[in-house]
Amino acid sequence: MRHRTRQTASKHLEKLMQNIHLETLHTAVLAKANDPKLGAILAIIEPYVIWGTPTIHTVRNLIFKKGKLLVNGKLEDIQSNTMIEEALGDSGIICTEDIIHELFTAGENFRQDQCDSETLPSPRDGWKKKLNKSYQNGGEYGNRGNAINELIDQCL
Repeated sequence: MRHRTRQTASKHLEKLMQNIHLETLHTAVLAKANDPKLGAILAIIEPYVIWGTPTIHTVRNLIFKKGKLLVNGKLEDIQSNTMIEEALGDSGIICTEDIIHELFTAGENFRQDQCDSETLPSPRDGWKKKLNKSYQNGGEYGNRGNAINELIDQCL
């Protein structure tokens, strides 16, 4: 999740964030944790992003509250399992739980370039800590591990 403004230190950092679909403030993306390229990018853009390992409950909440599906070239809110089956049935995905399982396990049908980013609102009650300090030093940015679930729940 990107938590700092569009103004970055360089155009190179902005390009790296665009590559992982973090173009605007409070944009959230699900990505494979074992991708070495992603790890290198996160090390470079760390002061501008928050990341961690979500639980399946958090992924389910994101899909139910913010999930969208590409239908006829347009992104539409997920409204029914019939809609999912028509759009993704050829991949073996026929319901919302299949989408959640595919995203959570980063299964064979999970592709980073097909994942759309979601813009979340600011956390309820605002940011509690300093935005310019890492999470390990009492701030907001950086790797939160499992604490990312609390932040996402506050944003939803």
